Amino acid sequence: MARQSTRISYKSEEEEKKEVTSKDLTRGQLIRYIFDDFLRGFYLVACLFLDGLIIAYMFRYIPNGHFYSRATNLFFSFGLYDLYFVMLIALIEAVVIFYQGKLFRRIWPVGKEY
Repeated sequence: MARQSTRISYKSEEEEKKEVTSKDLTRGQLIRYIFDDFLRGFYLVACLFLDGLIIAYMFRYIPNGHFYSRATNLFFSFGLYDLYFVMLIALIEAVVIFYQGKLFRRIWPVGKEY
């Protein structure tokens, strides 16, 4: 017996064949359709750049912790104050990343069509 494969579709055949043209969209929707992927990528790259700046500038405030000049010696001579400060940097960075993700989901919700 040959097994028949069934195709399950959540959309009707008419909805699958319908194409979106520029005449169907308003000017704002058309601009968003064209530049949406670019803006998403720019947002993600800008967030990564901001996170890098936060970490780099926060390390400047560790006393006697010239991170870039003595990076090999820094991890062997950590004091308790330095450890607390690094934990504070990690906490601040985690909070910033959390809110960046929430803002990303608010601007570009999942499954939203034009």
